Amino acid sequence: MNKMKLLYLLVTIALFSLSAEAQDVIVSIEDVELDPQDSMTVPIMLEGVTDFGSGTVELAYNPGTVEVMSVSQGDCDSPFYGIDNANGTTTISAFVSQMPGPGGDIVFANLALKAVGSPGATSPLGLTVTALAHSDGSPIMYVISSGTFSIPIDDDAPPSVTGPTASPDSIAADGTEVSTLTVTVADDASGVSSVAIDLSYIGGPSAKLMNKAIFPPGRYMTMTTALVGTLPSTYCLPVNATDKAGHSNTTECIAITVTAPVVRGDLNGDLKVTPTDAVIALKIAVGSSPYNAAADVSGDGQVTSLDVLMILQLVTQSQS
Repeated sequence: MNKMKLLYLLVTIALFSLSAEAQDVIVSIEDVELDPQDSMTVPIMLEGVTDFGSGTVELAYNPGTVEVMSVSQGDCDSPFYGIDNANGTTTISAFVSQMPGPGGDIVFANLALKAVGSPGATSPLGLTVTALAHSDGSPIMYVISSGTFSIPIDDDAPPSVTGPTASPDSIAADGTEVSTLTVTVADDASGVSSVAIDLSYIGGPSAKLMNKAIFPPGRYMTMTTALVGTLPSTYCLPVNATDKAGHSNTTECIAITVTAPVVRGDLNGDLKVTPTDAVIALKIAVGSSPYNAAADVSGDGQVTSLDVLMILQLVTQSQS
């Protein structure tokens, strides 16, 4: 029984060791960023390997973005390779003649990569391992860490911002009247990332994102009200347009006028409904005073004795 337990323990330790090796050996290629037509030598690495003997690795990529110009020796003997840029693959075989083979972090092979695409183009640098073995021919367990190739966008200018508009351009500070704010933003280099507007002047958020309209192109819009208590004035609400390269344009703003809220029945402008307002409404109803929309309490589009009655009812309610 004790022998069986000992055998089980030894097998467990052996399996654990194999598992640990599988986690330690990483076949990798780094991320690469190059300007158009630039080139760079990049290694394919074997990280944490022990007693490396031989292997075959394939790299897959988008040939419209990057090409492999050459393959050179790393820490192994001179590699054998085949470059097929037309189909976006390069296959490399490498080995060492010494026994035991090298260990640690070793360079399997070096690749000279060239950027052949346009700014903004990207490509995977996808690794596939066909074979990987120790110097005695036994397989090496591995994991793959592929990379990405990218060509940066040459963008030194912020987006353009034009046509700031508020419709209507005047709203009351009552929290209900709505204005639609629009602006046109363009960035031909990297593209527009976000457009925000500062509504804190009229009681809104300081960086409200504006939504991109379906039509016309480049139009961004949002809607707003003016919070009750906003002082009557004309405000210029700052716009912040940012492109995908991180450049911002904060030179434009959208002008909007905020007026005092209209209190239905308040005809003398004291923001209260009193018997004085009822007298004014009666004069409007009989035609001796000019029309005032605030006197149309009933909302039927005209000022009549009904509105006078409703104003008196509002007075009574305020006093009770």
